[in-house]
Amino acid sequence: MSDSYKESGGETARGERTVPGGRYTNHVDTVLAETERKAAVYDLQRERSELYLAIVEAAQHDSQRQILSTLYFNDGVCDYNDLDDWVNRHRSTIKKQVGKLNKTGVVNRSGNPAFVSFPDTDVALLIEDVLNLTD
Repeated sequence: MSDSYKESGGETARGERTVPGGRYTNHVDTVLAETERKAAVYDLQRERSELYLAIVEAAQHDSQRQILSTLYFNDGVCDYNDLDDWVNRHRSTIKKQVGKLNKTGVVNRSGNPAFVSFPDTDVALLIEDVLNLTD
């Protein structure tokens, strides 16, 4: 059967029906999911404006931006060894910047040895938006 027949809602060789415009269905789902994600981000920006502004300020500081990016790409949890590997700064600088991020509520620091993490998934979503990590 021709591809145009399959895409127009015909049957595949296995007898399965395809959705009209089949190859575009995933694109539409992706666009809808992205629209919903953006709406959620805008709601978070309004509801947690202090946190959002703290993240925007952190993104303007190179060391803090690197720390946030490292945490984001490590599923929101790192120890100082991980941060040393990815952030191009001395450990004392990393600790100082993590302390500043901790005071503003952007990250949590806990345990011995210390782990740095996002306090909740809202922070990760806002960081993803501010640092443009979705594209």
